[in-house]
Amino acid sequence: MRAYRSYLSFAIFWSFLAALQAPGLHPLNVYIASVSGVAGFTSGAIFADRLMQGIEKNGEYRQSGKRLLLVLGLAIVIWAVLIYVIISEAIPLSILVQFYSIYAALPALYFGGAITFRRWELKNGKEVHWEGVWTGTFYAIPVGLTWQQRYQYRYEQQARLRMRNSGEPYASDGPKTPSIACPRCGTMSVAMARYCVSCGAFLSSLQQPVQPTVPPGPQPPPYSYYTYPPGYEEFRRAGQVDNTKTGLLLLIIGEAVSWVPFVGSLGFLLALIGAVFVILGREAFGPAHDRNVILSIILFIVGIAATIVGVIFLIVGEITIQAGNPGGVVLPAALLSVVVIGGAITGFSEVLFTYALQKDNGRIFLWLGYAASIVIGIVNFFILPSSLASGGSFFFPGLFLLSTVLAAIPATLYATAFYLARDRIVRREIPFPTENRQPFGP
Repeated sequence: MRAYRSYLSFAIFWSFLAALQAPGLHPLNVYIASVSGVAGFTSGAIFADRLMQGIEKNGEYRQSGKRLLLVLGLAIVIWAVLIYVIISEAIPLSILVQFYSIYAALPALYFGGAITFRRWELKNGKEVHWEGVWTGTFYAIPVGLTWQQRYQYRYEQQARLRMRNSGEPYASDGPKTPSIACPRCGTMSVAMARYCVSCGAFLSSLQQPVQPTVPPGPQPPPYSYYTYPPGYEEFRRAGQVDNTKTGLLLLIIGEAVSWVPFVGSLGFLLALIGAVFVILGREAFGPAHDRNVILSIILFIVGIAATIVGVIFLIVGEITIQAGNPGGVVLPAALLSVVVIGGAITGFSEVLFTYALQKDNGRIFLWLGYAASIVIGIVNFFILPSSLASGGSFFFPGLFLLSTVLAAIPATLYATAFYLARDRIVRREIPFPTENRQPFGP
């Protein structure tokens, strides 16, 4: 994946969310937004510059998993302190909401990284790519290669790095591509490269590529560039497994915090991103999981649609009650649609989403979470109408606290089930070996 394009996409995405946050949830404090934006942009540029120095020195840059965990832990501590400050009212809410403008640092961070990546690419005549979905590995390749050529180049680059780190001479165990000598520094590059991998000099297409020396003995047949390179299926499958592990981790975190007041929106966003990763990695775990994921997506969309219709009727019912006509049946029907129909459909989609990845204990937790969500929805169905009909508000402290505590029950059960599914992948119980699988491509 191209580094600067992905960073630029993240920056645009978070800028869009920041634009929605400012007018909808809090007033924009220009001073705080400007300071945090400059700090975020500078931090992103410094990080990208250090990353490029690592690529120039070591051939690739691997992000530290411990550092990432430290950042996540720090973020959780900050959120906990923020929740305490809000609940205890240590700082007036009118002042506290001004600091929401620090949100501008997030898109600025990605903008700084994207600009730094692109500036380095234009200077060196290479493309910066990254692979992996959690910590990630960054590396540089010549520009102008097809995806098959990029894969082959990366395959040989990783082999060279392994041999260099082990102290052994480089001898690739796979097919090698023809190479071409740089007219400036003499470094050998792949024949299809337009620029030297060492000095960045332009490589003339008139130069004849040097064919690699073939050792004696039987050789594997060369692959054609219109088919997939050797080992591509395992490489692709490993990426899908990594996607699923990352997605399940985000689902665990999202479910664990989804019931917390003021943080639930962040948990929903993390769970949504995690679901996308699981969808991308579904093929590696067999046709049953693939089918369940597609079906759960359809059911989730249907459930959300039913919930939206119910919310519309709920608003109409609330208006009716406020107008002094609580005798109608619109409000109970709306609540029945929201809680029972919409909640049941979306809950069932959540059960199906990882059902094929679970053992019996994980499936029990999924069904318990589903049953708990239905029961809690019915409880809310009887509590909310009486409160609203009597002129109360849903945000009455006692009712709000009760609904929050009840919501923690299914969230904890679902998070436990997702943890058990991810633990199976980490222990390599799933996916099953590929000896009997059909090769990918011709």
